Amino acid sequence: MAKITNDEIVKAASDAVEAVAGAVEPTVKKARKAAKKGMDAVEPTVKKARKAAGDAAKKASAPLKPEIYLQYDFKEANVNDLVAAAKAAFHAEQGRVAVKSCKIYLKPQENAAYYVINEDYVGKLDL
Repeated sequence: MAKITNDEIVKAASDAVEAVAGAVEPTVKKARKAAKKGMDAVEPTVKKARKAAGDAAKKASAPLKPEIYLQYDFKEANVNDLVAAAKAAFHAEQGRVAVKSCKIYLKPQENAAYYVINEDYVGKLDL
């Protein structure tokens, strides 16, 4: 019986590994090409889906911004415009102080809107 050395075993194993790697390499290359084609084909759809999901999330999270109008005695006032005017008057008087609260009291019989900003600043707007 012939004696086999460790070097011969290592060489035989290396040769076997190289043979298997050589046989598998073309299949791996084909699989990579197919995967790349698949990814390239799917990528535009994925981008569209991400954009649609982002747009839907933005629409879902956008707060409702109602437009409220007061109509009285053939006159009309937009409440959002009154809030903006009250804030503008406040900033003109107080400078860059932050508006933390704004209450509007409509008194159409007086043709006026009264406002209270930050619980202590009071003013009047004509309708």
